[in-house]
Amino acid sequence: MIMTTGPLILPALETDSALAQRTVKRVMDWDAVTPDPFRDRAAAKTKEIQQKFSELNKSLKELPKKIQNDPSIVKKAQDAENQAEFQLKVIHAKLCGPGTLLLISG
Repeated sequence: MIMTTGPLILPALETDSALAQRTVKRVMDWDAVTPDPFRDRAAAKTKEIQQKFSELNKSLKELPKKIQNDPSIVKKAQDAENQAEFQLKVIHAKLCGPGTLLLISG
């Protein structure tokens, strides 16, 4: 997920602190009500894992303010977003550009 989806999602969040705030709230609300079999396991109830959950939640909650207060994050995210868009265009051209053939089996 981090390697494939992250580069497409994070720049959008990091360029817009209001969007990041709404998204983080939705994620936190969803996580609070969605069953998670891992959290029911004894291994997840250890102090170490509970601390990691706590750190993750804290990091998520702080993300919108961090973005809002650090213009370098926004600039870096805009550059990453532009790079991701470019890569998508390159992939699209390779798969769908002139001289390519789409085979549909069925």
